[in-house]
Amino acid sequence: MEGDKVLYSYVAKAPVNCLTPFSVEVKAPETKRQLDRTFLFGLGNGSFINVSLEPDKPVYLWSVNVENNTKKAGVSLIKVYDFQARGINDVIIVRDDSTIELHSMNSDQEYDLFYQTALNEGITGLDAGQISYPGLNEFMISTYSGKIIGYFDSEEESKLESKKNKENPKEMEKKIKLLRGEIDKLKQAVDQLKAETPSEIIVRSSNIS
Repeated sequence: MEGDKVLYSYVAKAPVNCLTPFSVEVKAPETKRQLDRTFLFGLGNGSFINVSLEPDKPVYLWSVNVENNTKKAGVSLIKVYDFQARGINDVIIVRDDSTIELHSMNSDQEYDLFYQTALNEGITGLDAGQISYPGLNEFMISTYSGKIIGYFDSEEESKLESKKNKENPKEMEKKIKLLRGEIDKLKQAVDQLKAETPSEIIVRSSNIS
């Protein structure tokens, strides 16, 4: 359209299939510095890149798989979420061949492949969050056939269950009271059985030489 003003112009090394904000979303920012300008772009060559859309000029920050000689299918869907609850963004991607990958930052501040799986059908959607119940991080995908599949970290689930037990002492107290009641009933039954059964006295003699 005539008179339109171009704010950003950045040319990637391959077709851009998808994009998502990388930094934490800021609602009603107080200053311009709080605006979410950093984005991840999923490319057709199988890589994804991090670019900061600065007002003067977009700044390329880092990439994953750009210089990898192993050919991979293009990135069709991409999502940023702290899946492992470390306070660091993880990157979840879906490729054109329906491969699902979770990339996490390592000790060298670089992203490595942490988890990978694949489906035998096309994937239409990708999202992440605490979906099933609070405290358990998950990501979910939808498929062309109508399936909705959720993925979660089993270690995080174990930690959550342990935390729940610690945070609910009243529930544990109720269980202990119930168990004590069952034990008292068993003791009473045993005492009654002893009272009804005649006791036998066995005398053993021994020869003392």
